[in-house]
Amino acid sequence: MLEIKELTIDFRTKKGTLTAISNLDLSMKAGETVCLVGESGSGKTITSKAIMRLIEYENGVISKGEINFQGKNITFLDQSSLQNIRGKKIAMIFQEPLSAFDPVFTIGFQITEMIRKHQKSSKVDAWNKGIELLRKVGISEPEHRMKQYPNEFSGGMLQRAMIAMAISCEPDLLIADEPTTALDVTIQLQIMELLNSLKNEYNMGLLLITHDLGIAAELADRIIVMYAGEVVEDASTSQLFDAPHHPYTRGLLQSIPKMNGAKKNKLYSIDGSIPNLNDLPTGCRFHARCPFATEKCKNIKPKLEKVNHRLTACFYSEELVKRPDWNVLNEEQKTDLQDTDAKSDPEEILFDIQNISKYYPLDKGIRFSRKQVKAVDNVSFSIKKGETFGLVGESGSGKSTLGRAILQLEKITAGKVLYEGTSLDELSNRKMSKYRKEMQMIFQDPYSSVNGRLKIGEIIAEPLKWHLNLSKKEIKEQVEGLLTMVGLKPEWYERYPHEFSGGQRQRIGIARAIALNPSFILADEAVSALDVSVQAQIINLLQELQKTMGLTYLFIGHDLGVVQHISDRVGVMYLGKIVEIAPSEELFQHPAHPYSRGLIDSIPNGKESARTKIKVEGEIPSPANPPSGCRFRTRCPFATEQCAIEEPELKEVQKDRFVACHYHLLARDKEKENIRH
Repeated sequence: MLEIKELTIDFRTKKGTLTAISNLDLSMKAGETVCLVGESGSGKTITSKAIMRLIEYENGVISKGEINFQGKNITFLDQSSLQNIRGKKIAMIFQEPLSAFDPVFTIGFQITEMIRKHQKSSKVDAWNKGIELLRKVGISEPEHRMKQYPNEFSGGMLQRAMIAMAISCEPDLLIADEPTTALDVTIQLQIMELLNSLKNEYNMGLLLITHDLGIAAELADRIIVMYAGEVVEDASTSQLFDAPHHPYTRGLLQSIPKMNGAKKNKLYSIDGSIPNLNDLPTGCRFHARCPFATEKCKNIKPKLEKVNHRLTACFYSEELVKRPDWNVLNEEQKTDLQDTDAKSDPEEILFDIQNISKYYPLDKGIRFSRKQVKAVDNVSFSIKKGETFGLVGESGSGKSTLGRAILQLEKITAGKVLYEGTSLDELSNRKMSKYRKEMQMIFQDPYSSVNGRLKIGEIIAEPLKWHLNLSKKEIKEQVEGLLTMVGLKPEWYERYPHEFSGGQRQRIGIARAIALNPSFILADEAVSALDVSVQAQIINLLQELQKTMGLTYLFIGHDLGVVQHISDRVGVMYLGKIVEIAPSEELFQHPAHPYSRGLIDSIPNGKESARTKIKVEGEIPSPANPPSGCRFRTRCPFATEQCAIEEPELKEVQKDRFVACHYHLLARDKEKENIRH
């Protein structure tokens, strides 16, 4: 169906021509699912846009090679001819659904526009088909939703609406560019299942672009690994996961936190970062980051050749796969963190959060309303000194609001926040500033969380100038020491943020957070915007700093593998309430709350589970109008009448295990065991 031969793509910039894709070969059969994987900057999205010839709107040009679709060379077709292919034969789901829809027009108008153009349907027929498409992708009340605007949809609903628009003309090839990146794990599972069922129903080819190898394992027939604008490996999914043949593929797979991995183990990470297009290395483009590189790799470019029934671009792949340590994490990294384990009293409480709530009024101004959004509702738990307390839950659960309320960045509506016995909520702003240096924050987005107008030295020095009485020389020395501590070079002091990659920017944010030697750090989705290899570097850095500085973390995340790896204990939050607290290993092996189990069962890994999976259907309700009784009951497969009437309390059901459920799974498992005996 699709065959790309020796494709080279150049971009015209002020600094000259940059080659983004070099001699790329790719093919797809009808009905096949192919995944493109690799770090940001590998060329995945540019490849997908080239297939639809969208790069020409971004100063891109195909300088060499050809793109053949269904036997027709579309490389140099004029734009009017391409209009008959885009949408009708080849459709695309974009990464950001909110920016892909026009906010001025209704969802219905934008879906029917495509149908009317390509299928010459009447307005009424196109409208009715739009309703059926929304129903097909799982959107309730489609007649009403067709009349709504994009801002009235949640992220998961918008992604479904975009899929409906993409399949409206039943294309032969559907390109999905990171379709689940911004979504919660439960919605992600629903979107994956939806894509798979639609692919089978319409016999579409699916070209999926992702950096999540778990999704690739779940959906793909074949995986193509890209690095710096080139294909380095092309193999079936089973081949790639059983025995990767390129060192880069191996590095990506080993960087993934294992759900059964020990917390103290240091994650494998690929050193360095992907090269810039204006400074591509000679020879193998991966050689500077490859632990197996030789002089030959530095000087000669390897070809993409057939090795053991798959394609790979490495001189030594046949030898490397025979090594006994090829698929094993090396022992040196395993013990690195164990040797420096911090000595702290595990029972000493740093934060004691007592029945805190944060409500937002629904209407403001002259019109008074008693209706409130209960973002955090009567939450109690403690964080021990030196531990990492993980907090998970879907978007809208109240995780970030709870984190900000603990730091007093949000004025709490009720309850108490005790920090080493001091009630922070009762302190004035002036008195609170004394505690500010003890509590710091690492933000989610490394791009918007640093001031682009300041040099990185100035960014890191800001808290030192504010809280400490130091000379310019002392400040500079401290900042250079902090840069070294987070793995950056002291001579980069005078550089600006735009000169750094996402992972390096996150290191700058971490350096700023630890500048005042705090005791507590709130990490709010601190690695969710990063590639898996860079993510591993940052997680290792956070764990090393915790050991050397005795830090306590509240780690908020939606990547459950990361949370499981880094956390000592985990709290599961749903619609403003904590529904379960447990030691990390216990929670992920034996979740007690149906919601916790549903989240864990939604993690894509390509493996069959021995137990029956719990599916969390639908989306989280509005916190302005939560369900009565147990807030999870509307999505819970075990809900009864009692759940609708009586709200369950968070109770200790075993040592260090707290659950808010009338029929929690630990009790069910015990009952089953008794029946079996």
